[in-house]
Amino acid sequence: MIKRELSDKNKNIISMFAIVCVAVLLFIYLFFSTNLFNFDAEGMARIQKLDKGLDVKIPNVIIEGEEDVKVKKGDIVIPSISVNPFDLIDYDFIAHPLYPDFAEPHNTYINNGLLSISDVIIYNTGYYSINGNPWTPYTLQGNPYSSGSPWLLDSATYSLPSVFDTEGTHYILVYSCSLVNNAWDCHKNIYNQDMWQLNIVDGASNNNDPVCGDGDCNSGETPSNCPDDCGNVDSNLFAGMAKVDITPSPGRNLVGYGNAAPSTGVNDPLHARVLVLEENGVTIAFVSIDILMFSSDRVINQAKQQFDVDHVILSVSHTHAGPSLEPMSTWMTAGDDGPYPDDSLYTEMEDKIITAIGEASNNLFSASISAGKGTLDDAYYFDHNVRKVYANGTVVEWWENLDKVETYPVDHTVGVVRIDDSSGNTRAMIVNYAAHPQHTEVWNTIISADYPGAMSSYIENQLGPGSVALFIQGAGGDISPYYAGSPGSDPFENIEGAGAELAQAALNVPTVKTNGGSIEVENTIMEFDYRWYGSETLEAGLTTIVIDDAMAFVVAPGEFFVQHQINLRAGSPLPNTFLFGYSYSGIGEHFMLYLPTRQAAAEGGYGADEVTYFAVGTGEAMIDKALEIINGFLN
Repeated sequence: MIKRELSDKNKNIISMFAIVCVAVLLFIYLFFSTNLFNFDAEGMARIQKLDKGLDVKIPNVIIEGEEDVKVKKGDIVIPSISVNPFDLIDYDFIAHPLYPDFAEPHNTYINNGLLSISDVIIYNTGYYSINGNPWTPYTLQGNPYSSGSPWLLDSATYSLPSVFDTEGTHYILVYSCSLVNNAWDCHKNIYNQDMWQLNIVDGASNNNDPVCGDGDCNSGETPSNCPDDCGNVDSNLFAGMAKVDITPSPGRNLVGYGNAAPSTGVNDPLHARVLVLEENGVTIAFVSIDILMFSSDRVINQAKQQFDVDHVILSVSHTHAGPSLEPMSTWMTAGDDGPYPDDSLYTEMEDKIITAIGEASNNLFSASISAGKGTLDDAYYFDHNVRKVYANGTVVEWWENLDKVETYPVDHTVGVVRIDDSSGNTRAMIVNYAAHPQHTEVWNTIISADYPGAMSSYIENQLGPGSVALFIQGAGGDISPYYAGSPGSDPFENIEGAGAELAQAALNVPTVKTNGGSIEVENTIMEFDYRWYGSETLEAGLTTIVIDDAMAFVVAPGEFFVQHQINLRAGSPLPNTFLFGYSYSGIGEHFMLYLPTRQAAAEGGYGADEVTYFAVGTGEAMIDKALEIINGFLN
């Protein structure tokens, strides 16, 4: 009996030893098979072959609110449709907004879409709800993570019913897992967000079905389909658009952070976008350019001589990941307007923009114009004031604000101008917003249009082929996105996210069409003292535009502090009054640098008592003059 007991004990010891050995060998195998590979294409292919270790279990589906159900890591928890999705944002294991960090539909407003992002697997079943009805499953298709797996690797396509085009608020849910620390994490991603991705679709704003009888001729309504609302809509307005790639070849020095380093690649291309408007004999060209600074009297003069364009507005997005141009140093020097050193890239950009203005001018169509404004409150990516003023008078600059601490002043107003053709289709948009495009790091060497370029591309994808979306920078002198420099995160993911966020807000802004009239433009040259040398004076160019007595644009080539924009809108008799900063119209200094408020100048700090050379009070005086001109046009 004792012998047998000893024999059994020995067998148990041997068995345990064998198990330990197998476990150690398995650990070594898994360690070397996963950690010796970075998760590039080769690493991802390696992961696909692992049927065990990194394999992902089919998630358990739970309806939020079910009693006696314990939620485990990896479970899919579907919010109860009776719960407002906005109330779910702070809950664990529940839906979070659909950010581009994960599976973002490239076109959320059509029935067919594409989800695409690297190092992510997407479950092949999602859920949608129409107007508060119960959740309905839908199928996603793509390349399986492994043979027979319900998980799709990196991308998926989906098709949703046409009922999404109907009026109301609809919801789409997608479930995905992220590759974190060499393992699939199906609960939290690297930004500590839950894996449910929630997309909210406002059906009322995603179709062109007219809503007649409210007295306003809204976007999508025409004199033919809504005669009572649109009978007096302007029929003398014509519009044309064009878009041209201005991306330089790698090797060109980048500029934006006070350093000059040769570019080594392109994340997204740079463009110049043109919108030409002609009404009752007056023609104006708005040009939006993905660059830090750009000014050209040659472009303005050639547009007038070749294409009879009366006024040209050259607006830069102010991206900090674009190329340096030789004239920039001249533009930044007070009172020094040339001559410019030779620069073949600068000349090439001039030529391309002139050609684009010609293309837009030669392809005009009968159009209507509408304007409106919305807000970007409680946004994920936007934005804060970079000047932190303490009670003791100390001023410090903080470019990023990862905790999203509330600052003052800021202006989250999104200004929108829509151009519709005679069929009611939106062909072009102007989006006006104030925030520095500086998501890239100081030593970045990759070309990018930053969030303005991402926003324009997103809107153009929504509107369809041939459409053009111009971003016009507002008074962004002291405003920065939260993730400036993108510390601890991918700057280009943040760029795409910020662009999509602003684009979605702009697309949802309601606009009201004008009843016709005229384009009125007044160019004004104002003289101010040089701030640091009072005996010298400088010229500031101000262009004030009023269209159809319904909207106003105040144009100047300066980095206005945001309070100027707030004051302009508050003092204007036209609710849709927008400040176009960083914009040159052919008069005065080519670039005025920072234009602080009087209060900011007294406090000091970046942009308030450095990198500025116009006299204190210049910004206020220009805004006052613009308001005087607007009132004069209306009276």
